[in-house]
Amino acid sequence: METETRQYVEFIEGDYFVFGSRVLLEAIISEFLDGRSPETIQQSFPTLKLAEIYGAIAFYLDHQTEINSYLQERRANYESRRQTSISQDEEFHRRLQEIMKEARQQQEPAQR
Repeated sequence: METETRQYVEFIEGDYFVFGSRVLLEAIISEFLDGRSPETIQQSFPTLKLAEIYGAIAFYLDHQTEINSYLQERRANYESRRQTSISQDEEFHRRLQEIMKEARQQQEPAQR
């Protein structure tokens, strides 16, 4: 009996992707860590097969330390870029926050 070994994750230009797709491993793992099942995760990524979701999760579990470091670095880089953007145009970001707050307030009565 011959079995096939399949690669479910690839590292391209500094990011981990589900093999053969544009779906970041980070997106799958984020949902997994939020407690979603592979079947539920697949609903968010219908282009992926269920086996690919399980494969991505298995890859994460086998490389947890490495992937957690990668995710932490991505979050730190994002936060640094976000802070730089805010400091470059503080007035724009202040107005944006006000608009977002107003939009949330308008949605609250509609949700009741």
